[in-house]
Amino acid sequence: MPDLIFLDLNLPDSAGTCGYLKLKIRLPNVPIVIISGHADNRAIASFLAVGVAGFIPKNIPCAILQNTLQDIWNGSIYIPPNFRMPKTKRSDNDITKQTAQRISSLTPQQSRILKYIAKGKLNKEIAFEMSIAEATVKAHITAMLGKLGAKSRTHAAMMVKETSLV
Repeated sequence: MPDLIFLDLNLPDSAGTCGYLKLKIRLPNVPIVIISGHADNRAIASFLAVGVAGFIPKNIPCAILQNTLQDIWNGSIYIPPNFRMPKTKRSDNDITKQTAQRISSLTPQQSRILKYIAKGKLNKEIAFEMSIAEATVKAHITAMLGKLGAKSRTHAAMMVKETSLV
């Protein structure tokens, strides 16, 4: 089991807070640090809301990184010094967290299909990209919509965009 996980937001199987939550469910006692070149206040706030151990910008100097990792190892949460909490209603953060948790409950296949949907792909295109039958795509979409509580493909895509920060 790892002692610490660095999660880069540009990984293909990571969709914002959903990728983080999938890891956290599997490894609840391991601190997870987000490392990203995309360090705006909204992104940082979203990750803080779901419990990251730190949000480290990719341009952090090595000397500060070393101290930061030591602080995280000792139980601190690292927040970039220029971070300012965006003004949002508390209920907005709760909804985003719930949505991210629903998305993180999807199977790997459903997650891939959802990403294609969010990119605007048709079922036929998704089937071709994934080398599966179009009927299989439709079955996954039906199951996925049920898990998400989404009314349509468009609603599901909007849920992804709400929780994705890349």
